[in-house]
This record gives sequence, structure tokens and C-alpha cells, in this order.
Amino acid sequence: AQNCKWHLDIPPTGDIHPGRSLQLEGGLVEIGFESGASIILQGPATLDLLTAKSARLRFGKLAAKVPKSAHGFTILSPEGKIIDLGTEFVMSVARDGATEVYWDKGEVQALGNKGDSQSPIHVKEKEGILLADGAVSRKSQDAVPTQFIRQITLPPIYAPRTLTLDFKASI
Repeated sequence: AQNCKWHLDIPPTGDIHPGRSLQLEGGLVEIGFESGASIILQGPATLDLLTAKSARLRFGKLAAKVPKSAHGFTILSPEGKIIDLGTEFVMSVARDGATEVYWDKGEVQALGNKGDSQSPIHVKEKEGILLADGAVSRKSQDAVPTQFIRQITLPPIYAPRTLTLDFKASI
């Protein structure tokens, strides 16, 4: 975690289990799932933990790393869901639920909330998607937008040392 400000100043304590909602008002937190997937949640954001292989981003930004062992890792949003097939992606959900997803490599499936009659859309490298009004649309992209933080880098810790210089010795 880095510079976290939690809703009502109440940080999560102990093990975090499915059914828990994380409300981050500011800062960054990395969450590791038992499946091997991990996400960096960037505040302000609200994330519901559902299972070892799924979560719901109500609003905010996240960056996910999903190894092959976590194939099928799913992030739901108010407008649909993203099923990862082993890759890295970034995602943002606006307060109105509109969802944008981008990635550099690999493949994901996207499914809007319009119902079971809809087939998932397979999206590959260098494509982005927008989930809005229950539907999925493709967005072309040259690169993943830079407003997403993909790694928490902690500042270095400096340990002060006191040295005594002695100029009495000859060279």
C-alpha cells in the first residue's frame, strides 16, 4: 500500500475474504488473489471482492496482472464484465458506470449487461473496449493510456550514518 486514505479512515484489517468491499479514497493498494492474479487499485475507487478469481469494480481505476494459472479471472463493472485469458490490463469505471479497458498483449473476453442473448467479444492486443448502456464497443488504441499506475514503487529508505573523520594519520 502507498499513501492510502480509506473511507471513514477505517483500513481493512486481518485477512480479506470474499464478500468484503474496499473503499479507497486515495492512494494505491495491491491486492493478491489466491488464483495468482493481482491488481493495483488506484483511489478513489470501490472494489468488491467476490471470489479467488473475481471482483467487482464499482468505480475507479485498476491495473491487473493475470498469469496463465489464473486464466478466467473476471472483473465485473456496472456495465458488464471482463474475463481475462492470461494477460495484463487496465480498467476504469466512471461514476455513471461507463467502463473502459485497455491492454498491451494477450486476450480478454468482454460481455455487456444486455442479457444472455449476447455473445462475449474477444478482444486482442492493441484494442480497447468501452462498456456503456449494457453494450460492448471496440476502441482502437496505439498504447495503454498513461493515467493508470501499474506498479507500486516505494520510496527508498535512507539510514543516516555518523562518521568521524580523523586527520591525524599521515598518508
